[in-house]
Amino acid sequence: MSKRVFIVEDNAAYAGELRTAFEGAGLAPEVYETANAAIAAIQNASPAIVVTDAMLEDLGSGFRLSRWVKENAAGVPVVMVTGIDALTGLDFASRVTSGELHADAYLKKPVDAATVVAKAQSLLS
Repeated sequence: MSKRVFIVEDNAAYAGELRTAFEGAGLAPEVYETANAAIAAIQNASPAIVVTDAMLEDLGSGFRLSRWVKENAAGVPVVMVTGIDALTGLDFASRVTSGELHADAYLKKPVDAATVVAKAQSLLS
């Protein structure tokens, strides 16, 4: 059985690229547009990994989702993929190692789907 990947992304085109790339890698992606939808799904069946944008349906909801996953879905890695650095001028990548970001990896947009899949696979191995 393929490992389930929850993709939480409100940009339909990018979510589609990620879905296709994860399927091509033999994984089972499920796409959610909101943090709330992803949380509801995780409560029913835990994924192997969560890939999320930081800015979703409300300000910072991707950050809220990553924290929720770390507190409620033990052992599920989180990859945050976002362009928030460009919008805010802040360095969010450095917050991964400090634990502030509640994510296991951080990738800056624009980033191609193959790079996201490779990062996710490295966390799953």
